[in-house]
Amino acid sequence: MAYAKFAGYEIPKVYEVNETRLHVGETMRTAGGNLRRDTITVKRRWEIRCHPVPKSQLEPLLNHLENTLYAEDEFWLYGFGPETNTVLAMVDPESIELNTVGVVDENGVWHKDGKQLSLAIEEV
Repeated sequence: MAYAKFAGYEIPKVYEVNETRLHVGETMRTAGGNLRRDTITVKRRWEIRCHPVPKSQLEPLLNHLENTLYAEDEFWLYGFGPETNTVLAMVDPESIELNTVGVVDENGVWHKDGKQLSLAIEEV
């Protein structure tokens, strides 16, 4: 069972999810020193780290992101409940880190071109 999906593509072998909040609005001090905050909304940002997988397991997701120029799409995380409970989000392309590592797949086959993915997804 998947732990996280973006645009219907599984984000494989997620082992860490850090969720933060992003304030959308303006915060500043008045001339009198009081803090003033105009809040439009608060959005969520998820930083996701994955265990190494064979490159072939990541290619569908990465190809989709590149082909759509990292456009917004549906994001689902295990904690949201059923896979129909999604939020509109986008992957921050500058957050993607791919480390090349050796990895053994579920069948015991060694892959020299394994990839370890980390990325950030931001609610739209």
